[in-house]
Amino acid sequence: MRRALFIVLLMCMACSAGAQVNNYWSQNFNDGSSMLAGAVVGGGAGVAAIYYNPANISEITESRLSFSLSLFSLDVYKMRNALGSGIDLGKAKMIAQPRFVSYLIDLPNNDRINLELAFMNVSNSNIRVSHVVDKEIDVLTRIPGNERYFSSFIMDNQNRNDYIGGGMSYQINDGLWIGSSMFLSVKTLKNLQDLQIEASPLKDTIYINNDPVPYYSAVFQKTNEVRFQNYSLLWKFGLSYEVENIRLGVNITTPSINMFSAAEYVGKKQLQSNISDAETGVFLPDYAIIDAQKKRDVKVRVRTPFAASLGLTFSSPDVPGKSFFATVEFFSGVSTYTMLDAKPYPYPMMSDFSGIDSTNYMDLYGGARDLVNVALGYRWKISGNILLMSGLKTDFNFMKGLDIEDKTPNKYNLNIYHVTSGLRFKLEKNVVLFGIQYSFGWNRNIRQIVNFDHPAEYNAQEGYPLVGNRHQTMDLFYNSISFFLGATLNFTKTGN
Repeated sequence: MRRALFIVLLMCMACSAGAQVNNYWSQNFNDGSSMLAGAVVGGGAGVAAIYYNPANISEITESRLSFSLSLFSLDVYKMRNALGSGIDLGKAKMIAQPRFVSYLIDLPNNDRINLELAFMNVSNSNIRVSHVVDKEIDVLTRIPGNERYFSSFIMDNQNRNDYIGGGMSYQINDGLWIGSSMFLSVKTLKNLQDLQIEASPLKDTIYINNDPVPYYSAVFQKTNEVRFQNYSLLWKFGLSYEVENIRLGVNITTPSINMFSAAEYVGKKQLQSNISDAETGVFLPDYAIIDAQKKRDVKVRVRTPFAASLGLTFSSPDVPGKSFFATVEFFSGVSTYTMLDAKPYPYPMMSDFSGIDSTNYMDLYGGARDLVNVALGYRWKISGNILLMSGLKTDFNFMKGLDIEDKTPNKYNLNIYHVTSGLRFKLEKNVVLFGIQYSFGWNRNIRQIVNFDHPAEYNAQEGYPLVGNRHQTMDLFYNSISFFLGATLNFTKTGN
């Protein structure tokens, strides 16, 4: 069984899925926690207790293998006016993959201690959007008439966080349990943003005052790429107390401790050529700033917050089979820090016209704001073998509003809200669940990524050529619908 579990974990680590990056509560795990929207710190998490509150691992008393997967998910992103007025970006993506696998061990000679091993996908984003603008406009001041204006934008973001770990719970007395769990956190980031613009004459030969002008194209390019994998450790400590129909839970999550990083790479390229001053008609200096650093030249560290959650589970004494769940979790802020520390750019930057500081040119930053998320859940025992579960939760973005947008790999943040519902069936000693989740979020009046609408040959306000002024008119929308299948397989000889 242990060998089989190890193989399953390796298979899961090779998969990918979709979820938000800068949100703490986008994950879905096993049957109970998923359909109760994560409102399970006070109980009801099932095998996902190793994550929500390890003290509640003791709720499951039989050795069992559990897994959950997303049968089908459809994520739809829409960025309105992202690249100019009426120039939108959008993406619809279908996803299917395992997200949670665990094996719970019941020690035969000690009924007060329960052990659990687990793999879980905590967060995952895999988004690629692109757009091309090809039109004829008058953008080059030295050349009369229109030019061909060709611009392209690509944004490719892959961000994944997996937990692999173990936990235990210990029963102090009939109504009090404590527990702890330790996880190896594996964060993988791959981010690419590529902007290329070219304005070129429509004819081979251009005449100004009857004098031929040599053919040339005005060019601007800006490309940023970063890749790394970070390994760190974190711990969770839980307490659970039960009295009559109420169960209370407390869970503390420590900030992560960095161990090491791998596959570090950061590359940047910015160049302009054949750009003239609109007033004088004199060409501005051409420049090319190109650098790529990896491994020893790059230091990566990732910080996570301290978190504390409080949960309540209430079982109705008047209506047997009905239970209510609530969880509140506080996440502390993380001060702005250097997530990726690279060596200074080694060549002259020509900062007089590029406006770039060579000292921290390649660095990336991280940080987080204080926030509180809330989840509510409801469970109704329809019959002896069928449970109806539903829930809703907030999923606020921890990067929203921080003043480091231009120096982070994930720039476009939004608050998300999740609504869940599902049925849980008990088949002899095994459990199967079918459920659905709808997630949605929006962020309005964001500063545009770039403006291809009404570009200037050189835009002094933006500091770049061949672009227009960016405005606070971009709207970001996210909608997702997911269908889940969960299973808990009991291999013991006896079970309830």
